[in-house]
Amino acid sequence: MAKRTLHLKPTSGAKSQQTNDNQPRFLSRIVSSFMKKRGIALPPYEAGNPGSRRGVFTTNAGPNTVLLGRLDSLRNESRQAVRTNGFASHISDVLVTNVVGTGIRPMTPFPELQQLWEDWTDEADSRGQYDFYGLQQAAFRGMVEGGETFNRLRSRYPDDVETVPLQIQTLEAEHVPAQKNIIAPNGNRIVGGIERDMIDRPAAYWMYRSHPNDFLTTGDASNLIEVRVPGADVVHLFNPRRPGQVRGEPWLSRALVKMRDLDDYDDAEVVRKKAATNIGGFYRKPVDGDDGAVPNSQPGASPDIIFQDFEPGTFIELPPGYDVTMSEPTDVGGQYEAFWRAQLGAIGVSVNLIYEQVSGDWRGMNDRSYRAAMLELTRVIESWQWHLMVFQYCRPIWRRFVTEAILSGAWTPPAGKSQRDIYRVKWSMPARGYVHPVQEVTAYVAALQAGFLSREQIAQQLGSSVFEVDMQNSLDRASADERGLIYSTYLDSITPKPETPAHNIVQAVIGKEVEDQVGKWAGDQED
Repeated sequence: MAKRTLHLKPTSGAKSQQTNDNQPRFLSRIVSSFMKKRGIALPPYEAGNPGSRRGVFTTNAGPNTVLLGRLDSLRNESRQAVRTNGFASHISDVLVTNVVGTGIRPMTPFPELQQLWEDWTDEADSRGQYDFYGLQQAAFRGMVEGGETFNRLRSRYPDDVETVPLQIQTLEAEHVPAQKNIIAPNGNRIVGGIERDMIDRPAAYWMYRSHPNDFLTTGDASNLIEVRVPGADVVHLFNPRRPGQVRGEPWLSRALVKMRDLDDYDDAEVVRKKAATNIGGFYRKPVDGDDGAVPNSQPGASPDIIFQDFEPGTFIELPPGYDVTMSEPTDVGGQYEAFWRAQLGAIGVSVNLIYEQVSGDWRGMNDRSYRAAMLELTRVIESWQWHLMVFQYCRPIWRRFVTEAILSGAWTPPAGKSQRDIYRVKWSMPARGYVHPVQEVTAYVAALQAGFLSREQIAQQLGSSVFEVDMQNSLDRASADERGLIYSTYLDSITPKPETPAHNIVQAVIGKEVEDQVGKWAGDQED
């Protein structure tokens, strides 16, 4: 039997633009047909599915087959939830502030390069809306809500910036068409809009010139023009949950259906509460009453039913023999709050958060329970910080920054340093804060004295570095010495100047122990 080969010819120009709108639907049909022939049930995701959620859906499809067919609808529903659902928006904020916070900062052994970086962070954003650490938040938020972000590294002319000619352009996931799955002219495979070379590395990203769905910014079809961007100029931030996955799924995917159901439940409960506050009822005519037309009746209504407005404080006189039945909607009682707690807890589990973090309700949470929950959350957060933010985002940007700094002449590496030494850097995470400051600081001191932790490790856990701490302490000590200020921290190194009134305020500031030392110093001076 002869071997058949399928050749896919990529389209270009105007003809390709005409088929862009039909590609998602066309790809969905191909994927559905393929999965049905393989005995695979659809849909693989509850969210983004227009049909019923009932039934068990199973599939053995590959990571990209499962995801790419539903990615657009998943992303659309996730963004809609963040726009309209307060809990979805709050979850996004909690994840961003816990993972990125005030920023993940590099610590280089070269002071001049460190200062150059700090100066450059204010110019890092190509749009001028954030500093570099704000871009970290924007990139991570885009990954939570849309599944991924694409960050273009844009080399600039020397006159465009004052520090290093490099800027970052953060792009939403829609800029790379997930339905672009063809063979490139150079023989590389394009999967989900990402061109991969022969050893499966990202060689290029096919991007729209502008957001394809932002029609108000262009006024023409230029936003549907695709351009090939080299892989070295793109930082792709996403969480690959399966080996071989090329695009990221929204982090809220597993919570979308439950949040939608909870919204529906809450709306129904609000309607029931409104009905319960309107005191009303029904009254019937006597059995042997007149069979004629009923006054004030609605057209087409039964002649045995009378409709009449019933306002607060109204007394209605009924004819003899009429029966009255009051409306008494059923109250769910304490089940309402219990149901909410259970549902919000389930939503939190889907994004690795606890009920209290999702709801903001900390009643009943003591410090021990809080500490145990934070320890568990910290493990998850640290894995995201190091495996996603540092490795995928910060590391390639730092290397590109150092390269551009050297090429532009903004920084000259010290002689004798290897390339690995030049790019070497440590990353400092934002401080987590204290649960119980006295206990935790005491534990740090005990661990340091016992040799279980170094000063550098403790400083990093507090969001700083030993270099910064020592430099700041040195400046503080010199400032106190110059002004004749005496603090117990600097007793071994600060000598009050005779011409300052430090002797008169010692007792009020730090106590008799320091006053005695000052007195001893004064006696030595007289001798």
